Amino acid sequence: MSRSQVSCLALLLVTGSVLRAAPFLLDRSLWLDEAKLALNVLERSPAQLFGPLDYDQAAPVGFLLLEKQAVVAFGEGERALRFVPLLAGVASLWLFFLVARRWLSPAESLLALALFALAQPLVYYATEVKQYSTEVFVALALVWTAGRALDARPHALWALVPAGVLGVWLSHPAVFVAAGAGLTLVLSSWLRGDRRRASLFAAVAAAWGASFVADYALVLSRSDPRGFLVRFWADGFPALPPRSLADLLEASRAP
Repeated sequence: MSRSQVSCLALLLVTGSVLRAAPFLLDRSLWLDEAKLALNVLERSPAQLFGPLDYDQAAPVGFLLLEKQAVVAFGEGERALRFVPLLAGVASLWLFFLVARRWLSPAESLLALALFALAQPLVYYATEVKQYSTEVFVALALVWTAGRALDARPHALWALVPAGVLGVWLSHPAVFVAAGAGLTLVLSSWLRGDRRRASLFAAVAAAWGASFVADYALVLSRSDPRGFLVRFWADGFPALPPRSLADLLEASRAP
């Protein structure tokens, strides 16, 4: 990168960080859903966070445990509860750039970073007491480590394995990102005729899958005992199994 591009990169990283940190410093009050999740974190022991949450809430247990550690370390105020999302939001800026520059030119990757740094939803949720900021970070970590593994970078597996094994405990949608990354790694190696690396990536994907199965058995299968969240989000998903073309298009019509 040229000197001007490095300066632009630094400006975007600082701007994105300031935008995410400003609401944290202003210390706004929790709104309803934040408060409901916060009560679960504050009122429960770490072991109890593995069970169904009160107040019709659900969140990845890894995120809840990080939140618990934050309030133990920094107190029970709003800033302590928002520390983990803020950390993930700021770290995602640099991680996004690392992902973007793998497939884009320096100028294009800076443009992509500008869109990412200034995107209002990403700025807002970086200080929301919910898991959304962490989920962005986990998705980027999976894509970044998978890209390094594709490039046969030294020690890439040391980051690739925990990205998926831990990621599925920190993020609900991480299993879908991991599935795509794992399939890409295995097929790309297989099609190049590198059976050894394909087998190695298949073993990594199996470790990710085993971690998700454990998470599902211990936490996810019990996370919505009253079916509230299933009913709440029912209009956002097509019927399973779909019985008509209308069922397949139902999700696109959801508000």
